Amino acid sequence: LVLSDTPAHDFTAAIVGELDALSADFVFKEEAVDTPPKVVSRVLPKYPRWAEKSGVEGFVIFKLKLTQDGRIEKLWTEDAKPAGVFEAEAEKAVRQYRFSPARLKGKPVAVICRQKIEFRLGG
Repeated sequence: LVLSDTPAHDFTAAIVGELDALSADFVFKEEAVDTPPKVVSRVLPKYPRWAEKSGVEGFVIFKLKLTQDGRIEKLWTEDAKPAGVFEAEAEKAVRQYRFSPARLKGKPVAVICRQKIEFRLGG
């Protein structure tokens, strides 16, 4: 299999040397960046009344696609326990979160990260 006549070292140098151009097209995993995004503003979710009255606790884990400026572009529910109880209220809250951008080599980049929202009574 031949990809091109360009030597491999030229291809690698082009990728490493053109981070500015490439970072606009790539979404990095959280563990691949130098500085992961951080929550700078959060909204507490409302505890569903029936769950609170019934003593139900749990969590929701979201996978988030954050833009280069830290805005949520896309959100998926990755896990929830118990399922079907806290997802709606957790999503309403998380959509209002604000993040500092992830950074790679000092440049802001888009990233996929996870955010866990826990629902605990009395705390």
